[in-house]
Amino acid sequence: MEGKSKNELPKRCSTVAIKQILNRQDEQGKEGFLAEIELLTSCKHQNIVSLLGFSSKDREMILVYEFLVNGSLDDYLGSAEKKINLTWNQRLQICLNIAEGLKYLHTSMEGKPRIIHRDIKSANVLLDENWNAKIADFGLSKFHPANQPASTIKSKGFVGTEVYMDPEYLTTGKYKKETDIYSFGVVLFEILSGTLAYDSVYLAENDKGLAPIARRRFSEGTLKELIDPTMMVEDNEQRFTLNRGPNQDSFDAFTKIAYQCLAETQAKRPPMEVIIKELRNAQKFQGETMVLYKVRHIDIVQATEDFKETYRIGFDAHGMVYKAELDQFESESSSSTEEKNKREEAKKHMAIKRILCREDEQGEQGFFEELEMCMSYKHPNIASLLGFCDEGREMIFVYEHACNGSLDDYLGSNNGKTVLTWAQRLHMCIEIACGLNHLHTKMGSKQSIIHGDIRSANILFGKNFEAKIAYFGVSNLHPANQEATTKVYLDPEYEITGKLGTKSDIYSFGVVLFEILCGKLAYDLIYKGTDKGLAPIARQRCNDRTIKKMIDRKLLVETDEDGSTANKGPNQDSLDTFLKIACQCLGETQTERPMMETVITELQKALNFQESLMRDLQISLENIKMATQEFNQENCVGSGRDWKVYKGELSHAKANANATGCTTIVAKQWIRKYGQENNQFRTELDILFNRKHEDIISLAGYCDEQGETIIVYKHSWNGSLDEHLNNVNLTWIKRLQICIDVASGLEFLHGGGVTQKKLVHGNIRSANILLTADWKAKISNFEFSSLDSLHQHMDHVSDNAYGTFAYLDPEYAKSGYLTDKSDLYSFGVILLEILCGRLALEEGCDDYSKHLGPLAKLFKKKIKKGPLAKRLFEERNLDEMIFEGIKLQIVPLSFFTFKKIAYECLRDDSNQRPEASEVVIQLKEALEFQMKHDEIKILKGAQQVPESDADKDQMHQMPQMPKEIEDTYNYDGNKGLWFYVVGVVLVEDMILHCLASCHRFQNVMELLARQVFRIKYKIESEKLSPFTEYACYLVFKLSEKCRELHCPVKVRDLLHRKIKETKTVYFRSPAPFNQHDGNSVPNQRADGWMEVMVWKFNSKYKLANNLIPMNLKLIAYEGTMSGLTICGMDFRPM
Repeated sequence: MEGKSKNELPKRCSTVAIKQILNRQDEQGKEGFLAEIELLTSCKHQNIVSLLGFSSKDREMILVYEFLVNGSLDDYLGSAEKKINLTWNQRLQICLNIAEGLKYLHTSMEGKPRIIHRDIKSANVLLDENWNAKIADFGLSKFHPANQPASTIKSKGFVGTEVYMDPEYLTTGKYKKETDIYSFGVVLFEILSGTLAYDSVYLAENDKGLAPIARRRFSEGTLKELIDPTMMVEDNEQRFTLNRGPNQDSFDAFTKIAYQCLAETQAKRPPMEVIIKELRNAQKFQGETMVLYKVRHIDIVQATEDFKETYRIGFDAHGMVYKAELDQFESESSSSTEEKNKREEAKKHMAIKRILCREDEQGEQGFFEELEMCMSYKHPNIASLLGFCDEGREMIFVYEHACNGSLDDYLGSNNGKTVLTWAQRLHMCIEIACGLNHLHTKMGSKQSIIHGDIRSANILFGKNFEAKIAYFGVSNLHPANQEATTKVYLDPEYEITGKLGTKSDIYSFGVVLFEILCGKLAYDLIYKGTDKGLAPIARQRCNDRTIKKMIDRKLLVETDEDGSTANKGPNQDSLDTFLKIACQCLGETQTERPMMETVITELQKALNFQESLMRDLQISLENIKMATQEFNQENCVGSGRDWKVYKGELSHAKANANATGCTTIVAKQWIRKYGQENNQFRTELDILFNRKHEDIISLAGYCDEQGETIIVYKHSWNGSLDEHLNNVNLTWIKRLQICIDVASGLEFLHGGGVTQKKLVHGNIRSANILLTADWKAKISNFEFSSLDSLHQHMDHVSDNAYGTFAYLDPEYAKSGYLTDKSDLYSFGVILLEILCGRLALEEGCDDYSKHLGPLAKLFKKKIKKGPLAKRLFEERNLDEMIFEGIKLQIVPLSFFTFKKIAYECLRDDSNQRPEASEVVIQLKEALEFQMKHDEIKILKGAQQVPESDADKDQMHQMPQMPKEIEDTYNYDGNKGLWFYVVGVVLVEDMILHCLASCHRFQNVMELLARQVFRIKYKIESEKLSPFTEYACYLVFKLSEKCRELHCPVKVRDLLHRKIKETKTVYFRSPAPFNQHDGNSVPNQRADGWMEVMVWKFNSKYKLANNLIPMNLKLIAYEGTMSGLTICGMDFRPM
């Protein structure tokens, strides 16, 4: 266990596979048990199953493995019930996984003895949730001396499963690594045929099963008859999979190497390196499998309002292209997480191409040719074909369209779109160039593709702002305003000769390059001096060296929040390299223009020059020492396990020779002790340099010299959030704004921003939230961060359990992996800290059940009730923990919205947690409710209640809300508020005075969709008759919108819990069929209102200050009380 004691290991709850050895008295069983432990503790590889533990107590022999949810490979080959239609690409990937695992066992044990498995078969290949394969069951395996590569080992007896066994081993009893290769060959043919090697069909033909039959059919050239026919069958009638089965090249490469694995003698079998190479070739020849969805014609008609003109964005000789929203794709049935994400992302925006003239055979032929062509241009930087419709006379393609808009949205516009830095623009240019290069490059026998319409409107941005070329399968896609927009992108040679080539695309791309540099569209009115737009002007400016005047001013004037220049514009070397290749792209003739490979190379050079700006951020160790007074402990303002933070004054002249003055900074110095300092330093530095956002701490500089690794930030005057949780001056509004800042920062990190991949922070906690002088929150400390796409294993939390476990995603305890949803869980804990005014895990508290942190129970197994905050939420009592300093400030709607999103962040299942973007929306709503809390909407001018038949002196009215009461709120944890009326109205401890006979009700209040409300009053007893029992009636109407409240409403007396009486009432109009239901059904009053008895009391009840308290809770379990209009209370003797 790598030198760690049991107590040091992180404690996790996981689903595991438990293998019990049955033949406990058998020597071979005991030997296999010990051998498997010894072998698996030596193996660490992604394609070898992991041994988690074992038990040999009381003559039991038990092995504990990681659990792989999709079982073993043989389940899907031998069972008609379990059999699924894996595509050829999926099968090839499984084969490669097994081959990689075998290669590791045979050759890559890093000086340790190699391992011969001796029982490779489909039953010993396990599959995880993503259909990745892992080799299992090492009970028959043997170590093979590493220094004897050609040796053979004599076996005492034959072991294994006969149909998979090496014939040379059966003859001689000697086994080598080639023995495993033969068995693997059998598995390869099982995967091809979709049938187990010992299937009765094969055994009837040959008692050795599949292997000899496969060898014979290969020699006869009839091997195709063995291909699994179900491979070509769709497992979902709403999907159509291109490239499901093997093409000829892939089939030939696969069967040739599989046949070689089945050679009769060990010497003729290929090594694993050769096998892997050939399997990869088979995968390359096959190309990517593409899943298309069959979209119903009626859904397309509805989305486009029957192909309405307003939805049309272009046309060509074959059809019209429309932009609309479709929500018909089943992302959950996609074969991979990547496919799920693509379809989820694409739901909102679709480009729908409707092919015209169905009766034209050319049109139909082109339709199916385009389907086939989609396989050849699939690329991360090309918008994908997602589905099609082929119903009746209709032929329609559905393409991915903009998720974050198109490039032209970000050019020449002041609409608040993101301002792209120069580095981001270069990344974008490279991505577009890579997509174009893919179209232009011939792949095997496939022809290169000319796009024909490269322009900024056809450059789309995906979920993470990756650039994608919109290619709708046309040679020339003309927009509706063709003359106004596309002529400026048109290759001048094509305009003269009509000759369209790949270099025509390069000219258009050159125009886009200058658009990106200038920040304006090529047909902007500023270029009205020529009908060719931007291109000829840019060429002229390059020639006379005045192009800098055209550079987007936003690049040159960007500043940080403190007013200092961010220097995000192009440096000279980067600009010169960019301009040179961009001008070449605009060559007058096609021969003058470069190839796309050259364009990509030069753009990459420009990016490299730009990123050399890192050098400008270097600060010498000497200057940092002077600023921090030699890292004086009195200047230390924070620390972690691996670092300390020092405050200091850095001279501008020391950081930049042209600057003056001083800046207060903090220097984060890594401790050279644990061996992690360099990796953590590089990770954080890279993130802060490339991820710039107002809610992320700004990088001021760094130092990497004399063995020191230091990052310098600008000082945050208010320290970290954990220092201010119980600060009474931190109002609820300020706390909400801090929460919004953090959530916005997480949204930026998780979304990837522009041209970046999704990032997981990995250590979100209040100590890592810094606060500026104006209480602006900034996320800091990125040393544990990782790209979410890497799904990186994280184990840092075990090293700092006290400070971090309280914030840790419980799914980490099962998997050891952190994702973006792990950050959301940690943020949920911070939300509770901010609400409760205390740390999730407070020092000096021995009762761990009272901690906010949901993983406190991991420290003490004896805890049964679980984490306090979550338990209180579920028990509807979270309001008990609200920080006293803000309790009187919070309005109910703000509180309810806040605690709801906090609880969603804390869900155990990460799939049920919200995205950061949704958290931002909900927190902003909570802030808006708080800011507008005094806008209480009470219905005015409602019909006044005239006198009833009851004693007028006993009629009581709900009092109006004085200002001092409006600001005092209490909550009911079950469904939100005690009293929820149009806006927000809560009457708390109000004294009801007996009213004069001339009094009328003045105001009424209508409830919204609530299940609970509460009536809490104190009744003056001065005018009550002594020793008399009174009834309390709720006077109400049902609004016009309400179709009556048919569900029963429970009324509970909260002040007399020992009585345990619960009354049931119905808010519905009296009718003949319910008039005998007693006090449960309302009575109609002469004044037009209704009344129902909700409480009764005796005037001899215990009095406090001559007041009789009433505290009722009304609960609708089967619906809501929406539309119930409350008029007042009527007390009278029974």
